[in-house]
This record gives sequence, C-alpha cells and structure tokens, in this order.
Amino acid sequence: MPDRSTSPPGQSPIQEAGGATLLELRHLRAFVAVAEELHFTRAARRLHMAQQALSSQVKQLEDCIGTPLFRRTTRVVELTPAGEALFAHAPRILGMVNEAWSATKTVVSGERASLRIAYTPTVGSETLPLLIDEMHDRLPTVRVTTHEFWLHESIHGVLDGKFDIALVRYPDPSDELEVRLVRYEPLAVTLGVGHRLTRQAVLHPDQLAESVLAIWPREHSPQFFDLVAEAFPRNFESGRVYEFENFSREGFVGDIVARMEIAAGRAFSVRIGVGQTPPEGFVFRPLEPAPQVGLHLVRRADRLTPPMKALLKVTADVAAAENWLPEGEVQALTTA
Repeated sequence: MPDRSTSPPGQSPIQEAGGATLLELRHLRAFVAVAEELHFTRAARRLHMAQQALSSQVKQLEDCIGTPLFRRTTRVVELTPAGEALFAHAPRILGMVNEAWSATKTVVSGERASLRIAYTPTVGSETLPLLIDEMHDRLPTVRVTTHEFWLHESIHGVLDGKFDIALVRYPDPSDELEVRLVRYEPLAVTLGVGHRLTRQAVLHPDQLAESVLAIWPREHSPQFFDLVAEAFPRNFESGRVYEFENFSREGFVGDIVARMEIAAGRAFSVRIGVGQTPPEGFVFRPLEPAPQVGLHLVRRADRLTPPMKALLKVTADVAAAENWLPEGEVQALTTA
C-alpha cells in the first residue's frame, strides 16, 4: 500500500494550477488536528495515523508556506503567529468541505435532506408551527421531524447528534453549543375561575403574594425557575410555593394537588403568554410588569448543515415579521 503521508516527487502540498494556489486537504486536516490538540501524539491518534506521518505532513505544509506553523519544545507545542492566522480559517474551510461532500452524497443517493428538531412543551403551540410552516413553504423537499422533550433531554440529544436543533428556554452555556435568542414572551399566570382576582384583567405579581405558587421543580429548568422566583419574591420569602409532585407536559393539570388548589382559588401557576384557550375551570391573566421569558435556538457549534442554516434564516425572518425581538437582536440570528 503506498505511503500517503508524503506528496509524490516534485509535488508540494500547495500546488499551482492556472495561477491559483490549491491546498491539499489532508495536510490541512493534519494541521488542524495538531492545532486543536497541541500535541502530536494525540493528534496522530485522533487521525488514526502514525506520528511520523503526521509530522511529515505538517512539515511539508510549513515548507510550502515558507514559515513554521508550530513552535515545538520538549514540553509544549504552540502555534506561531502564522499558525494562528491559518487556524483562524482552517476549521471553517474543512467544515464547508464536509458540508459540500454530505450534500453531494445526499443528491447522488437520492435521499431527502432532513432536519430534526427537539422542543420543550411551551414552544409547541405557537412558535414551532410558525417556523415549520415557513420551512415547508421555502424548502418543501426537506424532511422535518419534531420531538417534544424537556430541556436537558433536548440538549443532550443535540450534543449526541440525535437532533440537529433544539428550541428551549435558558440552556446552560457550553463551549460545545451555539445558543441564539429567538424571541421574548411575557410571563403570565393561571388562576381558577373562583379566585378572588379573576375579575381583574391584568395583575401585579404582588397581588398574588397571599396565594400559593404552584411550579415545576427547579432542576428541570433552573434559569426559568429563578426568573419566576424574581417575579414573585414575596411568595418565596413566605414559603408559599408548591413544587409539582407529578411533573409532566400537562403542567399543573397533570399534578392532582396543584390542580385542586388552583381550582379552589388558593393557588396559581405561571405560563407563557395568554394566547391559548385555558382548560375548563381556569383562566389566564397577563402580568404588569411582565417579566420577559427568552426562547433559544441551540445547535452544536461544530455542525451546520444546509437545512440547519435554512432554519436560522427562516427563524430570523419570522422573528422580524412577528416582532419577536428588537431589530438589533434579530440581526444576530442571521449570522451563520
């Protein structure tokens, strides 16, 4: 089997063709692996090749460029200024090549491009249908599948490659994820029809201080829970808080104690907005002031397929048309 770690005699890693400079991708992959690992042995293991072959490829690239890309000592491997300049572009170049290769294979095999979306329950009634309808109008050949999960299951699914995109509220920051704000929605409350405050069209959070706040356990969405705690400080200070014993997609309706206490007018729960029809025996009421609850689109930072990129554009366009975000924040959605 021929040794592919070196170029044929007289052929450099960067070749001139019609005056244009062409870079061999295998040398660029070798460079990126070492730049990310800063360790030749680990980089070679990652690429499933001998360390000597990896070193040879990096050396050929350095010779061709005419300057060292790494500063090597017995203890450390560091990027030189030239190496840093190349590394600023190389991963993106390889990513674009991989995307092109994947798209080409899809066409050749006759497969339909796909987009797998995970979403949390509060997203499914309005936001998700608007985005999916627009995706179908613009890209009818893309197969879109959606799956309802809680925050942590959705995030793990994206990291594991089970889903391409997740629409969730307040994910924990991570270097592996890219998180973009999609929209703000007002926090509102659910009351039983017999609650003393149902005659008021709009409520102030302090008016509910004497009622019990029924809410999901904090571990299911810590930042969302904390936002609610900030909105109703008097309830938390007095201990008038009940965490659901049965936490399901039905919210307070699925928890017998919460449902009974809210129906009796002794408790209330929170929700996003008041646009839907409430369950029988209950009413929704807006708050003033109303804390704004963020909705976020999450993807793996190292993965952006053409359908994913199309969804980002669709999301930005819908966000602008529906006034989901201030103009400056809509702009951030369009940046791939």
